[in-house]
Amino acid sequence: MKKSFKLAAIALSLIAGVSAVSIPLAYAYAGKESVVMYYDEAMTQPVPHIHSEYEVNENGQTYGIGDANYVEDLPDLMCVIGDNGIKGYAYTEDFLYKGAAKNPEEAVAQMEAKANGTYVPVVIDVYESDGVTVIDTFTIGRNSE
Repeated sequence: MKKSFKLAAIALSLIAGVSAVSIPLAYAYAGKESVVMYYDEAMTQPVPHIHSEYEVNENGQTYGIGDANYVEDLPDLMCVIGDNGIKGYAYTEDFLYKGAAKNPEEAVAQMEAKANGTYVPVVIDVYESDGVTVIDTFTIGRNSE
């Protein structure tokens, strides 16, 4: 079962034109929540969690460079360079999910809006490491100029 599932995932990734590395495999266990696992390119080994040592601000939030394989391993505040070139931190949840399509229909609508020039990029705040003091903005989905 596992081998046929892996082969199906690889075939699907090739048809879709994406790397098998980028496909999260979800396993549902009876009576438990789904667990998302990422596998290496050969689909033989799970990619390990990397538990970075992030700094913690006075509000108990972690902050730092968001370089992890799993979303749950990212800090609360991810390092970004704002629209005005100011280095700061954005809430990881905002960075990843604010303005993201919630279903395939929204994704298609966003792609069409980008193609016809009517897409409105999402702007999030950039903070000091305290997660409170706004110092800049960061535009998600901005067309490259």
